[in-house]
Amino acid sequence: MYVVVKVGGSLEPHKEALTKLMHTLVEMASAHTIIVVPGGGSFADKVREAASTYHLSDLVAHRMAILAMDQYGMLLSSLAERCTYTYSLTVAKEEASKGLVPIYLPSRELLFDQSIEASWDVTSDSIAAYTAWRCGSNLLVLLKDVDGVFTADPKKDFEAKLIRSIGASSLHGCGCVDKALPTYIQRFNLVCWVLNGLKCSRLRNLLTVGKAVGTKITP
Repeated sequence: MYVVVKVGGSLEPHKEALTKLMHTLVEMASAHTIIVVPGGGSFADKVREAASTYHLSDLVAHRMAILAMDQYGMLLSSLAERCTYTYSLTVAKEEASKGLVPIYLPSRELLFDQSIEASWDVTSDSIAAYTAWRCGSNLLVLLKDVDGVFTADPKKDFEAKLIRSIGASSLHGCGCVDKALPTYIQRFNLVCWVLNGLKCSRLRNLLTVGKAVGTKITP
């Protein structure tokens, strides 16, 4: 079974940790067929700025944000050997089956895909969920710079509690994932884990023993 791992843009400022993460993915690829979906990182932040400054339509901003994922994906591919990037999900599946870590750049296949809503509610989280469904996988891992989904923003509220397990229907309003993700999880019957990508042992534990410190989201 393919494991779709979204490497969040929030990890981009942490060069050493991000590099270690990509090396960990290469290591885990010897036993797991992993496909990486990139976030948008600072490239998507620039799109948000442009959308605000120039009052871009949702459609234009959405397409620009998908192109931002391509750029971050190319960056990720440079951080470890045996990481490759491809615009084709079919090729990504083939490379993952060979023990490589393909980074799927979504623009050429998804830029004009009308089944994906052109909205800021749909970010790389939901695109990763859509990719998992296209792969025939029911396991999605979202790697971010927080430990998982919390009862409040842990960066602002020190009393926020980590939610270890939650149903997708109860996920609305949780700030660390995009607004459309609950719908995608339910539609595609996915199990989704939100883990801290700065702590590689958690991804390793999840893929090795099936559990980790983080949040498990069920359909």
